[in-house]
Amino acid sequence: MHLIGYTANMRSQHLQDIEKRFRLLSPLDNRYYFANQSQFEALSLYLSEEAQLQYCVKVELALLKELGAYFTVSPNLIEKSIAECSQLNISEIIEVEEKTHHQIRALITVLKKHVDPSLRHMVHLGATSSDILDTAHSLRIKHCFENIILPQCIRMQETILTLIRTHAHTPQIGRTHGQFAVPMTYGHFFAEYASRLGNSLQSLIDRSKEFVGQLSGAIGTYTAFCLFHDAPRELETRVITSLGLKVSEHSTQIASPEPLARFFLELNIYFSILANLVDDIRNLQRSEIGELYEFFESEQDGSSAMPHKKNPWNAEHIKSMFKYFSPHIQGVYSDLISEHQRDLTNSASKRFYSEYIAGFFDALIRTHKLLESLRIDTNNSAQNLALASEHAYTEVFYILLAASGHENAHTLIKKAFFEAKKQQKNFVDYLEEYEPSLLIIINKTIESFPAKHYFQNARDILKKIASYSGLSSTNSMKIAQNQQEQLDIIKQEYTITNDENK
Repeated sequence: MHLIGYTANMRSQHLQDIEKRFRLLSPLDNRYYFANQSQFEALSLYLSEEAQLQYCVKVELALLKELGAYFTVSPNLIEKSIAECSQLNISEIIEVEEKTHHQIRALITVLKKHVDPSLRHMVHLGATSSDILDTAHSLRIKHCFENIILPQCIRMQETILTLIRTHAHTPQIGRTHGQFAVPMTYGHFFAEYASRLGNSLQSLIDRSKEFVGQLSGAIGTYTAFCLFHDAPRELETRVITSLGLKVSEHSTQIASPEPLARFFLELNIYFSILANLVDDIRNLQRSEIGELYEFFESEQDGSSAMPHKKNPWNAEHIKSMFKYFSPHIQGVYSDLISEHQRDLTNSASKRFYSEYIAGFFDALIRTHKLLESLRIDTNNSAQNLALASEHAYTEVFYILLAASGHENAHTLIKKAFFEAKKQQKNFVDYLEEYEPSLLIIINKTIESFPAKHYFQNARDILKKIASYSGLSSTNSMKIAQNQQEQLDIIKQEYTITNDENK
C-alpha cells in the first residue's frame, strides 16, 4: 500500500512537472530540454546562469590566490578559504543580488563571508566587474567547447568516416543543379562532409585557444593595481594563465571581443556544413529519388492524414534549427562595438550566446543520430544510375575525342547525342551510321590512353558507364585516412577516449 501511494505521488509530481514545462517560454526549455535532458544538463554546467556565477567565483578565487601570495599570506590559509568558497551555495549570491541589483557586488559580499577575516580586504581588490565577467564568460565557453562540443564533434566525425569506409565502392549517380551528372560513390558523398567538417573542427580548436581574459581594472589602465602592486601586468598574467586563457594584449574595461567573435563565426560555419549535409540527405529521401532513408520507429507517424508517410523529420528539424539560430551570429558581431572604454549595450545580447550554443548542440546531437541510423537503398540507387546512364556517357565520348586532338569535340558529341535521341537510336549505333570517322577516332583513343583500363571500345562505354566514377573510391578512402589521423591527434591532445564518446 505504501508503494502504491508512493508511485501515485510520484506520478502526480511528474504530471505537475509536465504542466510547468508547457508554461516555459523558450522551446529550448519547454520542448528540447525534456526530449534530451542529459545533453542539456551537460550544457548547463557551463552555460546556465548558475554556471556563470560559478565561473565568476573561479576567477575571483584565482585573483585572491595571487594576491595572497603577493601579500605573503599563509598558503594554508588561502587554500582553506578557497576550498570553503568553492563549495558555497549559489543561492546565497542570488539572495544578496535581490538587494544590491548588482551581480558582482553580491558575489563579493558572499565571498567575504566565506573567506578568513584576514583575507576579506583582498576579495576583488583592484578589479572591476568586467574583469571578472568577461574572463568568466570566455572561460566557460572554452570549457564547454572542450568538454561537451568537441567530444561530440569527434564522435560524429568518426561515424561519417565509418560510412566512407563502408560505402567507398557503393555506386551513386552524381547530381549538379538537381540534374543527373556522372557516376560517383557514396564514399565520395560522405568524404566531402568529412573533409569540410574536419577542417572546420580544427579551426574551432584553433579559435578556442585564442580566448582571452583580463585583469586590468577600470578602463583597462591598471590604475587601482598600481596603487598597491609593483607589477600589475605580471599579476594579470599569472591569474589569467592559471585559468587556461591568454592575456588580452590590450583591454579597455572589457576584454578584446574579437577572439570570441571569431570562435562563433567558425561555429556558425560548422553549423552551416551540418545544414548542408542534412539537406542533401533530406533531398535524397524524396519519393522520386529514394536513395537514402532515416530510421522511422514502428509506432511513429509521419502525417495526421496520410498513414503511409515517413518524412525526413530529423533532417528537416536540423535545417530548421540552422535557419533560426544562424542569423543570431549577427548579435555577436554587434557586440564588437562598445562606446568608448565600455558601455552596457552587450549586457542583454551576450546572455543569448548560450542559447545559440544550445541550439547548435541540439542540431549536432540529432545529426549524429541521423547518421547512425542512415540506410542506403541500393536498389533505388541502381535504378537511378540506370536512368542516368542514358546521359552520363556523353562526357566520356567528349573527353576521348578531345584528347585525340579534336578542337570541336564538345559540340560534335552534343549534336550527335541529341540527334541520336531524336531518332531514338543507340548512341554508338548512331555514330556508326552517321559519324563513323568519330567512332574510329574514339576507339583508337581508348586503345592508346588509360581509358583502356576501363573500356574495351566505344560500345563498352555504354555497358559500363555505372562504374565510371574516377577516383571516387580512392580519394574518399584517402580523406578518411587523413581525417582519422587528424582526429587521433586531437583526441590525444584533449585526452578524449572512445569510451567518453559513447
